[in-house]
Amino acid sequence: RLLIDRLAKSNVERIHQLTKGMTGSFTEISPAELFQALNMAQKTGELTLYLSEGRATISFRDGDVIFAQYADKKGTDAFFDIVKQVRGNFKFDPALPHEQKEAPVLGDFMYLLMEGLNRLDEESIRAGSP
Repeated sequence: RLLIDRLAKSNVERIHQLTKGMTGSFTEISPAELFQALNMAQKTGELTLYLSEGRATISFRDGDVIFAQYADKKGTDAFFDIVKQVRGNFKFDPALPHEQKEAPVLGDFMYLLMEGLNRLDEESIRAGSP
């Protein structure tokens, strides 16, 4: 029961941090966990990530992904590449660029996340095979 109470308090604190804007590192939270937190809290804003191949951006509106860009990719391909990252830093700004306020959703959030993780698993399997 004590563990559940601590986890609940931790989740409330994390959501509170997201409402103000948040910075961190993938050593603290994985991209998938970060995206899930933003989705579950139905956050709107721009997530800027500083990754190995440069700066990436993912925009959320009410928890849905509406924009993603990384290296030379945009949309779902960029999102899938970002999910695979293991090193980097991020900053969440609860403001959304004006031109993205009416942008369409890239796809169902759980589909995007699961497909990104599936691609990561497939790459891990290929890397481990002779």
